[in-house]
Amino acid sequence: MFKFTVNEPLWSCCWAGDNTNVLIAGGQMGSLYYIDRRFMKLFNADQSRKLGCVSLIPIPPSTTRAFRHGGFMKTRMDYLSLFEQEPGMELYRYKETGLPLKGLWTSTSYDCNSNLFLSSAKPCGPNKTPNTPNT
Repeated sequence: MFKFTVNEPLWSCCWAGDNTNVLIAGGQMGSLYYIDRRFMKLFNADQSRKLGCVSLIPIPPSTTRAFRHGGFMKTRMDYLSLFEQEPGMELYRYKETGLPLKGLWTSTSYDCNSNLFLSSAKPCGPNKTPNTPNT
């Protein structure tokens, strides 16, 4: 058993898709925390202080995807992004790539077999259905 303290409630967690020794936890303010289970040590990473991290999803390595080395997907309430550890990068350092989607995201899932993401969002800005007049 391992206990650590952070300055915000944790909302989500997942194993890193490229390293099953690393647990990533996402906080209410959008921060990411890395925990290495081999050493039972917490490594603070991105303390971004933005909107909450509603889900983290492991992405396994695969030569058939754009993100070959695996990693994880972070769903913040306002932003979707993929984190990939590239060869030669420092351990617990991931390159973030934002996805060009807008929304107030509430959840995301990933299917390894089809390589598809499914994400749900509350209606907002560009995702709202325009009101049509009654005829």
